[in-house]
Amino acid sequence: PYVTTFVIATLLSVGILLPVGFMQRYPSLYENLNLLEILRLIGVLMVLVGGVWGTFQRDLGRILGFAMIVETGRTILAISLPGGSQLLFGLLFPRILAFGVWALSLSILKTHVFDFKFRNVQGYGRKFPISAIGIVLANFSVAGIPVLAGFPINLILWEQLATFGGWVAVATVVGSAGLIVGGLRSLAVLVMGPEEMPIPDDAEQDKESFFPSVMILVGVGAIFLVGLFPQWFFPLLTSITVTFGSLTP
Repeated sequence: PYVTTFVIATLLSVGILLPVGFMQRYPSLYENLNLLEILRLIGVLMVLVGGVWGTFQRDLGRILGFAMIVETGRTILAISLPGGSQLLFGLLFPRILAFGVWALSLSILKTHVFDFKFRNVQGYGRKFPISAIGIVLANFSVAGIPVLAGFPINLILWEQLATFGGWVAVATVVGSAGLIVGGLRSLAVLVMGPEEMPIPDDAEQDKESFFPSVMILVGVGAIFLVGLFPQWFFPLLTSITVTFGSLTP
Protein backbone atom coordinates (compact mmCIF):
# COMPACT_ATOMS: atom_id res chain seq x y z
CA PRO A 1 0.00 0.00 0.00
CA TYR A 2 2.79 2.46 0.83
CA VAL A 3 4.64 2.09 -2.46
CA THR A 4 1.45 2.11 -4.53
CA THR A 5 0.11 5.20 -2.81
CA PHE A 6 3.45 6.99 -3.18
CA VAL A 7 3.57 6.32 -6.92
CA ILE A 8 -0.06 7.36 -7.53
CA ALA A 9 0.17 10.48 -5.37
CA THR A 10 3.44 11.53 -7.01
CA LEU A 11 2.07 11.02 -10.52
CA LEU A 12 -1.04 12.98 -9.60
CA SER A 13 0.88 15.85 -8.00
CA VAL A 14 3.46 16.17 -10.77
CA GLY A 15 1.22 15.27 -13.70
CA ILE A 16 -1.36 17.89 -12.79
CA LEU A 17 1.23 20.61 -13.43
CA LEU A 18 1.11 19.82 -17.17
CA PRO A 19 -2.51 20.93 -17.77
CA VAL A 20 -1.98 23.90 -15.45
CA GLY A 21 0.98 25.01 -17.55
CA PHE A 22 -1.02 24.49 -20.75
CA MET A 23 -3.92 26.56 -19.42
CA GLN A 24 -1.59 29.38 -18.45
CA ARG A 25 0.03 29.35 -21.89
CA TYR A 26 -3.26 29.43 -23.83
CA PRO A 27 -5.90 31.11 -21.64
CA SER A 28 -8.10 32.14 -24.58
CA LEU A 29 -8.43 28.52 -25.71
CA TYR A 30 -9.99 27.12 -22.55
CA GLU A 31 -12.12 30.25 -22.08
CA ASN A 32 -13.66 29.84 -25.54
CA LEU A 33 -14.29 26.12 -25.01
CA ASN A 34 -15.84 26.60 -21.54
CA LEU A 35 -13.18 24.22 -20.30
CA LEU A 36 -13.37 25.56 -16.75
CA GLU A 37 -17.05 24.68 -16.46
CA ILE A 38 -16.36 21.20 -17.82
CA LEU A 39 -13.50 20.69 -15.36
CA ARG A 40 -15.68 21.90 -12.52
CA LEU A 41 -18.40 19.39 -13.39
CA ILE A 42 -15.88 16.54 -13.65
CA GLY A 43 -14.33 17.50 -10.32
CA VAL A 44 -17.69 17.64 -8.55
CA LEU A 45 -18.68 14.24 -9.92
CA MET A 46 -15.37 12.68 -8.80
CA VAL A 47 -15.67 14.09 -5.28
CA LEU A 48 -19.32 13.11 -4.95
CA VAL A 49 -19.02 9.61 -6.42
CA GLY A 50 -15.74 8.85 -4.61
CA GLY A 51 -17.16 9.95 -1.26
CA VAL A 52 -20.48 8.15 -1.62
CA TRP A 53 -18.91 4.90 -2.83
CA GLY A 54 -16.31 5.11 -0.08
CA THR A 55 -19.15 5.13 2.44
CA PHE A 56 -20.27 1.62 1.51
CA GLN A 57 -16.87 -0.07 1.18
CA ARG A 58 -16.00 -2.97 3.46
CA ASP A 59 -12.26 -2.92 2.74
CA LEU A 60 -9.70 -0.53 4.25
CA GLY A 61 -7.66 -0.46 1.05
CA ARG A 62 -10.67 0.39 -1.11
CA ILE A 63 -11.57 3.27 1.20
CA LEU A 64 -8.09 4.67 0.63
CA GLY A 65 -8.57 4.26 -3.11
CA PHE A 66 -11.84 6.18 -3.11
CA ALA A 67 -10.24 8.88 -0.96
CA MET A 68 -7.64 9.33 -3.68
CA ILE A 69 -10.44 9.71 -6.23
CA VAL A 70 -11.95 12.43 -4.02
CA GLU A 71 -8.61 14.22 -3.81
CA THR A 72 -8.19 14.01 -7.57
CA GLY A 73 -11.60 15.63 -7.96
CA ARG A 74 -10.62 18.41 -5.55
CA THR A 75 -7.48 19.04 -7.55
CA ILE A 76 -9.52 19.41 -10.72
CA LEU A 77 -11.92 21.73 -8.89
CA ALA A 78 -9.00 23.88 -7.74
CA ILE A 79 -7.77 24.22 -11.32
CA SER A 80 -11.22 25.35 -12.44
CA LEU A 81 -11.31 28.28 -10.00
CA PRO A 82 -9.85 31.76 -10.51
CA GLY A 83 -6.42 31.83 -8.92
CA GLY A 84 -6.67 28.10 -8.54
CA SER A 85 -2.91 27.57 -8.59
CA GLN A 86 -2.73 28.73 -4.96
CA LEU A 87 -5.41 26.24 -3.97
CA LEU A 88 -3.66 23.57 -6.03
CA PHE A 89 -0.43 23.95 -4.08
CA GLY A 90 -2.34 24.42 -0.83
CA LEU A 91 -3.95 21.00 -1.30
CA LEU A 92 -0.61 19.36 -2.05
CA PHE A 93 1.04 19.23 1.38
CA PRO A 94 -1.97 18.07 3.46
CA ARG A 95 -2.70 15.42 0.83
CA ILE A 96 0.82 13.99 0.80
CA LEU A 97 0.96 14.09 4.60
CA ALA A 98 -2.37 12.30 5.09
CA PHE A 99 -1.85 9.70 2.37
CA GLY A 100 1.68 9.00 3.60
CA VAL A 101 0.45 8.27 7.14
CA TRP A 102 -2.54 6.31 5.84
CA ALA A 103 -0.54 4.13 3.47
CA LEU A 104 2.27 3.48 5.97
CA SER A 105 -0.28 2.41 8.59
CA LEU A 106 -1.91 0.02 6.12
CA SER A 107 1.51 -1.36 5.16
CA ILE A 108 2.24 -2.24 8.80
CA LEU A 109 -1.17 -3.85 9.15
CA LYS A 110 -0.64 -5.76 5.90
CA THR A 111 2.18 -7.79 7.48
CA HIS A 112 -0.32 -9.24 9.96
CA VAL A 113 -3.47 -9.82 7.88
CA PHE A 114 -4.35 -11.64 4.68
CA ASP A 115 -6.20 -8.68 3.20
CA PHE A 116 -7.97 -5.49 4.32
CA LYS A 117 -11.56 -6.73 4.27
CA PHE A 118 -13.45 -5.76 7.40
CA ARG A 119 -13.96 -9.35 8.48
CA ASN A 120 -10.20 -9.93 8.46
CA VAL A 121 -9.14 -6.76 10.34
CA GLN A 122 -11.87 -6.84 12.98
CA GLY A 123 -10.41 -5.95 16.36
CA TYR A 124 -6.86 -5.38 15.09
CA GLY A 125 -6.89 -1.80 16.31
CA ARG A 126 -6.57 -3.08 19.88
CA LYS A 127 -3.38 -4.94 19.04
CA PHE A 128 -1.90 -2.36 16.65
CA PRO A 129 -3.20 0.95 18.03
CA ILE A 130 -0.65 3.20 16.32
CA SER A 131 -1.52 1.84 12.89
CA ALA A 132 -5.22 2.17 13.67
CA ILE A 133 -4.75 5.79 14.78
CA GLY A 134 -2.83 6.56 11.59
CA ILE A 135 -5.53 5.02 9.36
CA VAL A 136 -8.44 6.78 11.04
CA LEU A 137 -6.90 10.24 11.52
CA ALA A 138 -5.48 10.33 8.00
CA ASN A 139 -8.94 9.38 6.71
CA PHE A 140 -10.52 12.20 8.70
CA SER A 141 -7.87 14.66 7.51
CA VAL A 142 -8.61 13.90 3.86
CA ALA A 143 -12.32 14.26 4.63
CA GLY A 144 -11.71 17.74 6.04
CA ILE A 145 -12.47 17.31 9.74
CA PRO A 146 -11.69 20.51 11.75
CA VAL A 147 -8.31 20.79 13.56
CA LEU A 148 -6.76 18.35 11.08
CA ALA A 149 -4.47 19.27 8.18
CA GLY A 150 -7.06 18.95 5.42
CA PHE A 151 -9.64 21.27 6.98
CA PRO A 152 -8.24 24.81 6.37
CA ILE A 153 -7.59 24.43 2.67
CA ASN A 154 -10.82 22.48 2.10
CA LEU A 155 -12.76 25.24 3.84
CA ILE A 156 -11.28 27.75 1.40
CA LEU A 157 -12.14 25.45 -1.49
CA TRP A 158 -15.77 25.10 -0.33
CA GLU A 159 -16.10 28.88 0.06
CA GLN A 160 -14.75 29.46 -3.45
CA LEU A 161 -17.04 26.82 -4.95
CA ALA A 162 -20.08 28.35 -3.22
CA THR A 163 -19.67 31.45 -5.40
CA PHE A 164 -20.38 29.33 -8.48
CA GLY A 165 -23.57 27.81 -7.11
CA GLY A 166 -24.63 26.30 -3.85
CA TRP A 167 -25.13 22.84 -5.36
CA VAL A 168 -21.42 22.64 -6.24
CA ALA A 169 -20.31 23.28 -2.66
CA VAL A 170 -23.02 20.98 -1.26
CA ALA A 171 -21.97 18.14 -3.57
CA THR A 172 -18.33 18.42 -2.49
CA VAL A 173 -19.34 18.55 1.19
CA VAL A 174 -21.46 15.42 0.68
CA GLY A 175 -18.40 13.70 -0.80
CA SER A 176 -16.36 14.66 2.25
CA ALA A 177 -19.16 13.44 4.51
CA GLY A 178 -18.96 10.08 2.77
CA LEU A 179 -15.27 9.82 3.67
CA ILE A 180 -16.12 10.68 7.28
CA VAL A 181 -18.63 7.83 7.40
CA GLY A 182 -16.03 5.52 5.87
CA GLY A 183 -13.55 6.56 8.56
CA LEU A 184 -16.07 5.95 11.32
CA ARG A 185 -16.82 2.50 9.95
CA SER A 186 -13.10 1.74 9.80
CA LEU A 187 -12.70 2.87 13.41
CA ALA A 188 -15.63 0.72 14.53
CA VAL A 189 -14.26 -2.37 12.79
CA LEU A 190 -10.73 -1.90 14.11
CA VAL A 191 -11.84 -1.68 17.74
CA MET A 192 -14.90 -3.95 17.72
CA GLY A 193 -15.11 -7.61 18.69
CA PRO A 194 -14.90 -9.48 21.99
CA GLU A 195 -11.68 -9.21 23.94
CA GLU A 196 -11.12 -12.95 23.73
CA MET A 197 -11.42 -12.92 19.91
CA PRO A 198 -8.41 -14.88 18.57
CA ILE A 199 -5.96 -12.79 16.56
CA PRO A 200 -3.19 -14.78 14.86
CA ASP A 201 0.22 -14.13 16.31
CA ASP A 202 3.67 -14.46 14.81
CA ALA A 203 6.74 -14.64 17.01
CA GLU A 204 8.64 -12.24 14.75
CA GLN A 205 5.70 -9.94 14.06
CA ASP A 206 4.13 -9.74 17.48
CA LYS A 207 4.39 -5.95 17.77
CA GLU A 208 4.35 -2.92 15.55
CA SER A 209 7.78 -2.10 14.15
CA PHE A 210 9.48 0.68 16.07
CA PHE A 211 10.69 2.96 13.27
CA PRO A 212 7.50 2.88 11.15
CA SER A 213 5.47 3.47 14.31
CA VAL A 214 7.56 6.54 15.13
CA MET A 215 7.06 7.81 11.58
CA ILE A 216 3.30 7.37 11.93
CA LEU A 217 3.24 9.25 15.25
CA VAL A 218 5.32 12.07 13.75
CA GLY A 219 2.94 12.20 10.79
CA VAL A 220 -0.10 12.27 13.07
CA GLY A 221 1.49 15.10 15.05
CA ALA A 222 2.12 16.99 11.81
CA ILE A 223 -1.51 16.50 10.75
CA PHE A 224 -2.65 18.18 13.98
CA LEU A 225 0.02 20.89 13.73
CA VAL A 226 -0.96 21.91 10.19
CA GLY A 227 -4.64 21.86 11.13
CA LEU A 228 -4.18 23.99 14.25
CA PHE A 229 -1.63 26.44 12.81
CA PRO A 230 -2.24 26.60 9.04
CA GLN A 231 -0.74 30.09 8.84
CA TRP A 232 2.70 28.58 9.44
CA PHE A 233 2.52 26.45 6.31
CA PHE A 234 0.23 27.96 3.67
CA PRO A 235 2.23 31.21 3.19
CA LEU A 236 5.13 28.95 2.18
CA LEU A 237 2.87 27.17 -0.30
CA THR A 238 1.75 30.55 -1.66
CA SER A 239 5.37 31.54 -2.30
CA ILE A 240 5.88 28.27 -4.15
CA THR A 241 2.84 29.11 -6.29
CA VAL A 242 4.26 32.52 -7.13
CA THR A 243 7.54 30.91 -8.16
CA PHE A 244 5.75 28.36 -10.32
CA GLY A 245 3.68 31.11 -11.94
CA SER A 246 6.81 33.08 -12.80
CA LEU A 247 8.30 30.06 -14.52
CA THR A 248 5.21 29.45 -16.64
CA PRO A 249 4.68 31.80 -19.62
